[in-house]
This record gives sequence, C-alpha cells and structure tokens, in this order.
Amino acid sequence: MSLLLPPALARGELVLDKYRVLGPLGAGGMGLVVEAEHVELGRLVALKTPLPALVARPGFADRFVREARIVAALGSPHVARVLDVDRLEDGTPVLVLERLFGRDLDEHVATSGPLSIELAARLVIEACDAVGEAHERGVVHRDLKPANLFLSIDPALGEIVKVLDFGVAKLLDGGARTTAGHAIGSPRYMAPEQVRRQDDVDARADVWALGVTLARLVGDRDPFDGDDALEIAARVLELPPDLSGVPSPALVEIIARCLEKRRDDRTPDVVELARALAPLAGEAGERALAQLLCRREARGRAPSVHSAHRAETTETFDAPLALPCREPSRPLPESAAPPSIAHRSTGSAAPARVAMVALGTAAAAALQVGHGSPSADPAPDATAAGP
Repeated sequence: MSLLLPPALARGELVLDKYRVLGPLGAGGMGLVVEAEHVELGRLVALKTPLPALVARPGFADRFVREARIVAALGSPHVARVLDVDRLEDGTPVLVLERLFGRDLDEHVATSGPLSIELAARLVIEACDAVGEAHERGVVHRDLKPANLFLSIDPALGEIVKVLDFGVAKLLDGGARTTAGHAIGSPRYMAPEQVRRQDDVDARADVWALGVTLARLVGDRDPFDGDDALEIAARVLELPPDLSGVPSPALVEIIARCLEKRRDDRTPDVVELARALAPLAGEAGERALAQLLCRREARGRAPSVHSAHRAETTETFDAPLALPCREPSRPLPESAAPPSIAHRSTGSAAPARVAMVALGTAAAAALQVGHGSPSADPAPDATAAGP
C-alpha cells in the first residue's frame, strides 16, 4: 500500500538542502519515514517526521527534537543512531537516521522460529548495553519488545542488536510525556505500573519488558496473552506469567525475577539482568557483557555526561563518548541476508536480497485500562518508526 507523503517528502524532493528523497519506507501511529540519499556523500539515510496531527499538539515539536538529541548523544553501538535533527520550513521536526539492514526480532521469530537460549541471551545483553546508557541519562524507553530490537547486519561487527524507537521515551525527571490517564506502551510488554497509568514509571519498566521479550524469543509465546488489550492488562495486573514455553529452568528464574509485580522485587536494573544472562549466553555473550561494563566504566569516569535534569534545561548535548573499548569482530553467518520484510523501500538502490528498514517498527500504544474503549491515541502495536 502506497504512503501519502507530504509535499516536502515527495520522491525527488531535496530536504534540508542535502538529502534527496528516494521513496517511502513506512508509517504508523507516530510518524512516517522515507529513504533519502545525501547528495554530496552518496550515503543512504532514513528521514523521519512525526505525523501532522502530533506536530500540532502544543510543545510536541520541541519535545520531539529535545528527546531526539538525547538519543543522539548515546554512544552505545547498540542504539540506532540519530545522525542529525532539524526542522522543515513549516517547523516540522525531521530526524536523519542511520539506515539499517536486517530484520527485527519479532519477524525473525515469526519466520524462523524461537531463538536458542544462548543467542537470545546474547542479544538481550546487547540491548541492555543501549538501554542501560539511556537510563543513565534519565531516559526510559517504555516500549521495548522484539519488534523494537533490530538484528542488524554490520559489515564490521556481524549481526548485532540495535534498539529502535524511542518515540514514547520518558525523561525520568520530566513528568509524563503523554495525555494524562493513558497507559503508554505495547500491552503485552507493559509493566503493571504502566498499565495502571502511573506517572512515576522508571527504568524497571524496561526490565519488565526485556523479561517478556526473552520469553517471547525463546518460546514464541507471550507470558501475558489475551484476546484484547483489556484482557492482557488484567493478566499483567493479576496473574503470574505463563513461562511454560521457556525451555530452561535457569532462564525461567531470570525471567520470573524481571516479571515481579512489585518493582522493588524485580531485577533492579538492566546491568544486573545482563550479568544474570551472561552464563547462558556463551562466549559471545560474555564478550557483550564485557563491552557493556567497559563502556559503563568509561562513562562513569567522564565528567561531561549529562544528568536528566541538565538535558531538560539546555539545548547543548554531548557527542557520544569516545571509549577505549573495542568491539569484537564477528564474521557474518552464511545466511547473513535475511528474507525481505514488510516495509521494503521503493526505488532503493540497495541489493534486493537484504531487507532495509527505517528506524523503528511499532509506535506508542495508548490504552485506557479502566474503560471499555481504546483511547484516541494510536492503537496497540501500530506500526511506526524512529526514536
């Protein structure tokens, strides 16, 4: 189905005086993404703009740009990079995003079946690297799930996870970023405090979501399943998780601790989750944990890292830290090029065998838990892109 693009993003248009639009990539409840080429460098990028209805909300455009700059400052190689942020002539913010080649883990499981315990553990450790750095800067993702963990084919690093879509991210000291009374996230991956629409959602909500993600990756089964969002929410609030599809008692124990209803009973942070997973993740997982800890230690020594409060009050952001850690090179597997995915670009010059997606698949889901009808915000698991 073709996308209806605004004139400024039509095929052939020059955006920000340097990016030539090649065609649409995808759209969803939060924004739309097009493929573009830097006219001087010949580099493919993805451009994302929020939907016009969202830009019209008071303060949305400024918040969109501010939070994008925070994500751009993250130095983890497991963050989908924001290369630039600017505004169109009408004031609409636009993000310039790295172009990724591969497929997200939701599609990987759907088409290839559950992952091995070792692989799933290693990939979640890599996700913890990115999410942990965001937490240090006061940003909670709030929508972690397999669809937002992208298995990227990197020429130097092999297959690595990139965390996508910080579109519903919340600054820890900045208050709720959404309409009061709405639960934000994707229902199957939302922590109880998100379902209850609490304003004090913190980093432990992301720990919960990674626990659900682990169960999904290895068992192809949702711990809290139901016929609709309200039934899922009720199970999240009242019932223990169904972990019968998880084939390892050790992993069941790790996941169960992530899915404690009371936040104080959960694994306290993603670094501890990564440590717990490392013995199950093999040599590659141990390397991923070592890299996570090395980068974390280096950030702790760097005096320029911003606090969340400073991020709220200034337009100046640090560039990603130059760290002494070295990424271990992993050769590409023989089947490095995965099957094409739903949002293949139109008119792209990239090889047909490799699927290309813009950043993000799955926008914010807004759900009124205490009522019988969905909110006016995007429906759960609506497709979107970008941080």
